[in-house]
Amino acid sequence: MFFCLVVPYFAVSTFIPQVMAALHVAGNEVAGLIYIMGLLLGSVAGFVVVDWFPRRVFVIGSFVITGAALLVSVSVSNLPASLVVLAFAVFSCVLSAAQAQVYVYLPELFPTAVRASGLGIAVAVSRIGAAAGTSLLPLCVTHFGIHVALDVCIATLLFGAVIAYRWAPETRHSYI
Repeated sequence: MFFCLVVPYFAVSTFIPQVMAALHVAGNEVAGLIYIMGLLLGSVAGFVVVDWFPRRVFVIGSFVITGAALLVSVSVSNLPASLVVLAFAVFSCVLSAAQAQVYVYLPELFPTAVRASGLGIAVAVSRIGAAAGTSLLPLCVTHFGIHVALDVCIATLLFGAVIAYRWAPETRHSYI
């Protein structure tokens, strides 16, 4: 699941000015700043609300909302630049909030006896996703265009939603 969260997170976040330019958003520096503000707001909000929602709902909802925000930004033809920026701000805010789950949900997924190993493997796999997203996004944009690159990010998020829906247990009130 967390592999699927970090692929688009690092891919888009690392190259947000180039993504905005490729989407023909004028003033992509301001758009990048709005995106970064979404990351900041999402980080704070994620830690505030992490215990308000069931873990499973939070994770699945994060995948669905971020995937939908990206989908809107690339699939609605003639979408005004301000709405593209807004969609990316929602994407960044929710994706950043979802990162709070790493510190709460991941430890809850593993019994105490294997918790450190489980966390280590999960984080290592997510770092592979971060490296893949960061290195493959510019290559994909160069060879196939921005829409295909973002479609891959959308597919990754929706795949994560399916994985979470299928196999993510609810751990909110369980004590391992």
